[in-house]
Amino acid sequence: LEKSMLSESVRAAYHIDDVWRKKKTGKPSLSNPYLLTVLNSEKPASALEALLKDVNKLEERRYSNGGCVGLKNLGATCYLNALLQSVFFIKSFRAGVFKWKTEDQDSICYQLQLLFAALQGYTASYYDPSGFVKAVDVGTGDQQDAQEFYKAFITYIEEYLKTLDVEDKVGRNMIQELFVGKQKYITKCNACKRSAERESTFYEIDVGIEGKDTLEDCIAEYINYEELRGDNQYYCSGCCSKQDARYWLSLEELPDILNFQLLRFVYDVKIQNRRKLSKKNSLPA
Repeated sequence: LEKSMLSESVRAAYHIDDVWRKKKTGKPSLSNPYLLTVLNSEKPASALEALLKDVNKLEERRYSNGGCVGLKNLGATCYLNALLQSVFFIKSFRAGVFKWKTEDQDSICYQLQLLFAALQGYTASYYDPSGFVKAVDVGTGDQQDAQEFYKAFITYIEEYLKTLDVEDKVGRNMIQELFVGKQKYITKCNACKRSAERESTFYEIDVGIEGKDTLEDCIAEYINYEELRGDNQYYCSGCCSKQDARYWLSLEELPDILNFQLLRFVYDVKIQNRRKLSKKNSLPA
C-alpha cells in the first residue's frame, strides 16, 4: 500500500508518518502505542497491513531466536520488572492496555502502554522503564515487596480507568473482568446448624507458605475450616447464645486470571520485625 493512498485522518490517528520514516530500519514507532493494538488483531487495518507484516516478521524472528526484550534494572527495581514482565505475558491484559485512550503522558496507564509496546515491538535487547518508574513514584534504590506493589499497581490502574471520558469505555472495566473473583465467608453453628454468610470480592489470593512445600498445600490451608471454641465461640442469632462453630472461606467465582500471592514476609516476634521466608515452594506442573 502506497503512502499516498492513506487519508490524512488515518495517518494522524496512527502516527503513520513517524512509522514510515522508521520502516526502512525495521523499527516500529513507539510514539503512539495504539498502533501496537493492531498487532493483537486478527484482521489488521488494510492501511497498515504492509507495515505490520514487516513488524510481525521482525517479532517472530526475534522470539524464535530466544531474543525477548528485557527491562533495565534501575537499582533495586527487579521486583517491579518481574511483575511487569509477568502481566505483559497475559495476552488479554496486554490487548486491553493497547486499547486505552489517554493523552496524559505522565500517567501510569500511558507509560504502561509505552512499556508494553517496547516489550512487544522493540528491536533492542532491553527497554529503560524510567518513565513508568517515575509515574508510579517509587525510589529506584528502595527494595519493595512485589506483592504490595502489585496491589497498588492494580488499584491505581482501576481508579485511573474510571476517569476516562464517556466515549473511551474500551478497557474501563478490564481489571474487574480479568482479575476479580467472588468468595464467601461462612460461619456455621454446631448446635442449630444455621449458617451466616458474607460475600466479598477478591483480586488475588494471599496464601501463607511457612511450613508448606507446595502451592496445593497452601491452598488447602487457605480454604480449611477453623473451629471456634472456648473464648472464641461464635454468637449464634438462632440460638441467641454463644456456641461452638466452624468458620471457613468458600471460593464462589474464579476470575479469568487467578492470581496467587505467596506471603514470603512474616512478622517475627523474636526480632520484633518482618523477615523474609526463602523456603522453596513447588508449583503445579
